Amino acid sequence: MLYPFKFKTQFFEKIWGANNLKYLPGKNCAHIDKCGESWEISGLENKSSEIENGFLAGNFLDEIVEVYMEDLVGERVFSQYGNSFPLLVKFLDTADYLSVQVHPGNNKATLGKAEMWYVVNAEPESEIILGFNQKVNKEAFIYHLENKSLRSILNIIKPKAGDVFYIPPGTIHAIGAGVTLLEIQQSSDITYRVYDWDRPGLDGKQRELNIEQALNTIDFEAINLDKISFSEQLNQSVSILQTDYFTANVLAFNKPFKTDYVKIDSFVILCCVEGSYKINIDGVDELIEKGRCILLPADSNEIELISDFARIIEVFV
Repeated sequence: MLYPFKFKTQFFEKIWGANNLKYLPGKNCAHIDKCGESWEISGLENKSSEIENGFLAGNFLDEIVEVYMEDLVGERVFSQYGNSFPLLVKFLDTADYLSVQVHPGNNKATLGKAEMWYVVNAEPESEIILGFNQKVNKEAFIYHLENKSLRSILNIIKPKAGDVFYIPPGTIHAIGAGVTLLEIQQSSDITYRVYDWDRPGLDGKQRELNIEQALNTIDFEAINLDKISFSEQLNQSVSILQTDYFTANVLAFNKPFKTDYVKIDSFVILCCVEGSYKINIDGVDELIEKGRCILLPADSNEIELISDFARIIEVFV
């Protein structure tokens, strides 16, 4: 019988990375100078997450999807995605701006990259870029790019902890300095960089730009986008976002919370963004602390979450 899976975190150094992830439980990345990303759950080839608990410890997510198929991900999900795990979950921590970038949508060969950000922490001066602040066409975009005035046409938002943003494929975007966030995305690592602030990469060389691909991808109608509006209610799962690619809810609770995900017909990922909690299934407890995620197989039922206070993001397909 399958059980809730915990995974070893994978860390990635980034030119824009900060050093705050190391203060979250279980994130031993102090040896990485600019630890920009921690990958919590991934089925990507060569970057698949390794299980760290239970009888399947040491196996990788892409391997167990092939073995357990619909028992793990759900019949509906397996019929759509087969042996490919459809989501990638990570935390990002920034000391500088990410490149101004865009992600493609689905095509016949690969998944696109729709993503959602849940802001865990943001400094008062922090910014994110999300779409444009005015009507723009391709020619105007190229003009501002060549004249280094791109920022003047971009929609800049001051994020704060608890904000949620959705970034559909085609939306120009970037995360500024001083932000720690949870990112839920389709299982794709395709990024088209448009502008990288004229800085060298970790190897001292300019990072590759993908301007032609980006120009064919950008949604120039994405204007004045903003955070997602939702109303959190204590001890109740509240919908944040429903897309063709994934659904996300927020659950804040301060007393035992019982739930059952069987009818969803999908695996469920629970990401702890505040506090900590114990998850009890069939008498087995697992402690999940802030900054950690757990994967529940599709056949999970009669789940109890126990905490004096915790806030988690529930994600499924």
